[in-house]
Amino acid sequence: MADGGPEKILAINLQGLGNLLLAVPALKALKAGSGRAPDIVVRGGSAAEFLLATGLAERVMVFGGRGQELLKLARECRSQKYDAALTVFPGGRAAHLLAAACGAKHSVGHETPGRMGRFAWMLKERIDPGLDKHDVQRNLRLASAVLGSEAKFVPCRQVDIPAGAVGRVEEYFRAYGLKDADGWIGMHPGSDPRFADKRWPEKSFAELADMIGEQLGLGSIILDGPADGGSGRRIARMSSAEVHALEGRLDVLDTAALMLRCKAVVSNDSGLMHLACVMGLPVVAVFGPSDPVRAAPFSAVGSSVISQMECAPCHDLQGNAVCPHGKPVCLESIDAGEVFRALSAVLAGRN
Repeated sequence: MADGGPEKILAINLQGLGNLLLAVPALKALKAGSGRAPDIVVRGGSAAEFLLATGLAERVMVFGGRGQELLKLARECRSQKYDAALTVFPGGRAAHLLAAACGAKHSVGHETPGRMGRFAWMLKERIDPGLDKHDVQRNLRLASAVLGSEAKFVPCRQVDIPAGAVGRVEEYFRAYGLKDADGWIGMHPGSDPRFADKRWPEKSFAELADMIGEQLGLGSIILDGPADGGSGRRIARMSSAEVHALEGRLDVLDTAALMLRCKAVVSNDSGLMHLACVMGLPVVAVFGPSDPVRAAPFSAVGSSVISQMECAPCHDLQGNAVCPHGKPVCLESIDAGEVFRALSAVLAGRN
């Protein structure tokens, strides 16, 4: 830590899991630069154990979304006497309010356009998010502003997984009779339910699983969670290959441990795609309405398969769009063969 630099830092992420994982390189930089992992406020507790077990957070506080809770959190944070507070991109109204009210000596966030940035004026330092920046870069700029020195990122595995999580995955494989070797490709057909238009069709995932089985001799593990509505079961029924669906049986930490048994992950633009990047895996991401410029895989070996329709991408920084077609035909236009070729390339070490 530089002399006079911040020692106690608060990071605030009141968006989804994906936004949090896109901040992992910045969280690591904050820990390295201050000598202490930041305290982190998250919305919902699904990532809390992951953050603590991997050393990314010293302490995790959970915000449930109600105004009274925000006031309580602000009082609790003021008692901690933080040197600095930052709002993980894209911030948002509640995050900016908390950063301004937490009593930190320095507060910093992005001046995001639209409703997300409505209260950014309350922060002591505001950063232009830029139109051509990846979210990892945006968050690293926040870390640099807090630390007073450039926060750098090297694409690699970002965290170590504790032995307990690895052991639970071993037990899971035994319980379901799954082969123990790393002969698997992970797939995530879901997304945040609020952005279901980011989902590549399930039949396309099933076709891809068939190609993986027939041409690579590998099985597919569907990394579907409780919010994915049984997509894994449906894909397994449509495919003639070896397909196993998680169906939400593992939490974020144990899913990260399971990913270590995969040769690569194919995913929609989702939190689990970014988790695969955090774990340093080769990643293929399928993009339709969302923007690969800000969310493409940040692992050392990664590839984006992008719709070529003129109207894509259409999401703004708030993640909103009105599709003129009424459904994500941009994703329907991407065939399984194109994704399989991208997967073959990343397995060979090519981006």
